[in-house]
Amino acid sequence: MTQFQSSNEGYQFLGQNFQLQQPLLYYQIHGRPAFSYGDVFVQPNTKVIADNEAMLWVDGSLQIDTECYGGCIAACLRTCSGEPCCFNMFSGGGKVTFGFDTPGDMLAFGVSPGQGWLLTTGAFIAGTENLVVSSKFGGCYACCCAEEGPFLTTVNVDKDKGGNGVFLAGSYGMLERHDIPQGKIFYSRAGTFFATHNDGILDVGQIGGICNFCFGAGWKSIVLKFTGPCTVYTQSRNPNDLYRLQTASRRNEEGNQNEKNDNKGGGDKDN
Repeated sequence: MTQFQSSNEGYQFLGQNFQLQQPLLYYQIHGRPAFSYGDVFVQPNTKVIADNEAMLWVDGSLQIDTECYGGCIAACLRTCSGEPCCFNMFSGGGKVTFGFDTPGDMLAFGVSPGQGWLLTTGAFIAGTENLVVSSKFGGCYACCCAEEGPFLTTVNVDKDKGGNGVFLAGSYGMLERHDIPQGKIFYSRAGTFFATHNDGILDVGQIGGICNFCFGAGWKSIVLKFTGPCTVYTQSRNPNDLYRLQTASRRNEEGNQNEKNDNKGGGDKDN
């Protein structure tokens, strides 16, 4: 018999007001933490919203609609943080499986009124239909010095629909939760931030002083700074490093191809 995630233990949530009378989202996450994907079991008379590129496979019994979910303003705003303007909406009863392009981890997050989430760029995968997915400015320093995009994804409960919500989110590397006590400071290396409170602030700091910056870690000594009490999720790999490797590999391939073409052209001229 299939076992579904149905208790508070399966959700990452903030505060003490996230209580479930029944499961909000029937799901199973597989392949953690390297190659995660999530099975979502859509129940009759319910709907699930999802990133329009996140679906891996789906039962033919499900109906799929595409719309600017949440209204034009929220739809346009979330494109600033790497989320799609249009979401897919699944209904009718059946299973759909979601994933994302990079190898990495996935978690389920609970959302309640006044307890929303701030996510790194493009992290939202799928969730219940009472959510508003938008974005907000993350700060000039975080964007320019800490390898975060200028805008971050926000996930909150729709005030008109109310209740609690659940969503799946994922990114490159393993996801780790850190609960920062009152008065304590937590540093996160640039590019490793994943999620925190919706009203959280991404402060930027530098560790080790000027000597570490000039003769040690260099720009990697620039970090994100969080002051407790707060909850922060980090990812063990920086997605920008993966993109840089892909770009470098592509350039090498193009360079080798150009060199082969030049050699071939030179040989033809000699003949």
